[in-house]
Amino acid sequence: MEESAADAGQGRAPTETPAEFTARVIGGRHGIAAEVAVLQRLYEQVRFGGLVADEGDRRSAADALRGIKAG
Repeated sequence: MEESAADAGQGRAPTETPAEFTARVIGGRHGIAAEVAVLQRLYEQVRFGGLVADEGDRRSAADALRGIKAG
């Protein structure tokens, strides 16, 4: 993905984390930036923040994925 994005002039900045880069590139698609932000926030909270995802979090993630698919 990074190589393709770089070829399109959207390479990852030296200070940009892989998650930030992915959110920027995917979130740049019209109409899905909010959904990408929801998924990134949930991922980071679970992966790095110790959050144990509850049913509401899973529902939010599923809703975001449906929005991305529809967008």
